[in-house]
Amino acid sequence: MSVQKQSAVLAGLATLATGAIGGGIFLLASIPLPWVLGSLAATALISRTPVRQTMPPSWRGIAMVIVGTMLGAGFNSDVAQSAVLWLPSVIVMCVLSVAFWVISLAIFSRWSDMDPATALLSSVPGGLSVVTSIADDYNADTRRIALSHTARLVILLVLTPIMLQGVSDYDLTAAARQSLFVEEALDLSQSLMLFGCALLGFLIAKLIRLPSGLLVIPLVLSALAHATGLITMHVPGPLSILAQVIIGCSAGVKFSGYRFADIARDGWLSFVVGALLSITSMACAWGMAAALDLSLAPLLLSYLPGGAPELGVVSLAVQADPAMVAVHHVARVFLIIGLIPFVMRFALGDKKSR
Repeated sequence: MSVQKQSAVLAGLATLATGAIGGGIFLLASIPLPWVLGSLAATALISRTPVRQTMPPSWRGIAMVIVGTMLGAGFNSDVAQSAVLWLPSVIVMCVLSVAFWVISLAIFSRWSDMDPATALLSSVPGGLSVVTSIADDYNADTRRIALSHTARLVILLVLTPIMLQGVSDYDLTAAARQSLFVEEALDLSQSLMLFGCALLGFLIAKLIRLPSGLLVIPLVLSALAHATGLITMHVPGPLSILAQVIIGCSAGVKFSGYRFADIARDGWLSFVVGALLSITSMACAWGMAAALDLSLAPLLLSYLPGGAPELGVVSLAVQADPAMVAVHHVARVFLIIGLIPFVMRFALGDKKSR
């Protein structure tokens, strides 16, 4: 291993330790979603100091594989039968996602100095990895896009536990404490099959290079294995905590390298957008819960325009029907992948860099 790689690994471990300490403090303080919010807060705070922080992309990829495998474990034969009932909600989510894109674009176009391509990609409801990967193709400002998405995600993660506790009887603090303990007896054959799902999903995702594939492919394989009864075991709690800390750290370190002026310029507007979309998501979830006789909390998590891994982790942390949330967010990922080329071509014409 080269000196540069060793340095990156050590910095990553230090960042992970910082996030774990932040999560532990939030847990002791009985703050909801402690492992995600605590690690995010700790690393975001340290990012304003000269201390070097990094979260290697491969580590976040591992967290996505864990989250995908965990979400897939929420599927069983009963879920497969009830999934048909989610179709109207998925359609509403798709319409809502387009509306969120339009609303966000209108706000960024009116109150920021972003160029059209940057504003369009900053407004996409989720899919940060997708939009940053194509930003250079449209001469868009990748740093401003990443900051806008991250700031919006932060406000969503902060508001989500407040909204969940306001509309449901979920005890988020108790859920976080329970995740410290492994409730299932370890079964070697089940553990190996579960690990096999995760490993095979990782390899297939690397092979086909599907956007968000590290989340989606393990999710599908795990869902099939659990729905058919081949696997009944769930991912152990400590691995869930590790995934939450990595995801929180990955969001927090994105503030490194930005001046306060940069954060003030784009961050505040993204906070406003995130708050507005959160309120809209809540209103729509409330209406659909009444119309379809579904639980409000998973619908809220399904409609929020955050990243699929982050909100998937939240649904797992509070056990708010992770399967339903996963189906909605996977549908949103494919919707975004399908719409972006057409929207960019329609809005910008033939301005893609060559």
